[in-house]
Amino acid sequence: MTDIDSALAPEPQAVTWDVSVSVAQSGVLVCQWTDDTKDVSPEFFVTVIPDAGASLRTDQIAAYACADDACFRASRYTDSALVTYFSEVPATTAEVDAILTSASAAVDATTPTPREPANDTWQWGSLADCAVVEDAAQISAAFHSPEFTVGRSDSGLDVPPLIVARDRGGILRCTWANAEPVPAGQLSMVTGNIVPGGAWAWDDLTNRAATEDDPRISEPVTVPGADAAVYRCSDDSCEIDVSSGGSVASLYLSKSVDMRELLLAAATALVAVP
Repeated sequence: MTDIDSALAPEPQAVTWDVSVSVAQSGVLVCQWTDDTKDVSPEFFVTVIPDAGASLRTDQIAAYACADDACFRASRYTDSALVTYFSEVPATTAEVDAILTSASAAVDATTPTPREPANDTWQWGSLADCAVVEDAAQISAAFHSPEFTVGRSDSGLDVPPLIVARDRGGILRCTWANAEPVPAGQLSMVTGNIVPGGAWAWDDLTNRAATEDDPRISEPVTVPGADAAVYRCSDDSCEIDVSSGGSVASLYLSKSVDMRELLLAAATALVAVP
């Protein structure tokens, strides 16, 4: 595109967990350029969001604009999509403009194809919000924390591709939390992520987890009714990931002791929900 990426090779963004799975199956394409030979890598992302006009508010797009000649983010509408640029290393406005021009021309020539699109034919596809998840699965009871307050988590969903992934129904992110001071014998917070239709990414997700550098337990476990499940635990957190009925979900919490039995109970309750 320009000198900014002359030494970098583009590649699709890796599937990591709920957000990137949702992005892929929403028909959003995210490509990244990274140079691992540098201490501060000029890594940047170009994101293509087909038919984005109905999914994003004006103020969300306005946040994607070069504020000065040290440009970190920008966006441009094409005939068929929104193209965004993001980097933690600044580029000039001219460099970013050239990147968006090149990407926009390619976008209008071809539109990304969604992976398995999420809809209510997949397990958990009809769970409209986090209160419905709690009513159906009784996660609070499974974690022995009856005073949990349940709500939707928007943590990290502050950029257009992630907003689109959420709003098009590809992801439901929930929290179960206690106010401070946490009642005796109860947990402080649990995070849950549900991606209807996301089971196509299960192998990528489990392979990624198996190659992570941080020391952690990572082992298959049996969750009644699930097609597959993996339990993971590091020094400061534990989680359980499940694949069920064509969908994937995770439950995550900080730890003070091994959380295996609590996570297995909660995952079992969730898998029982259609």
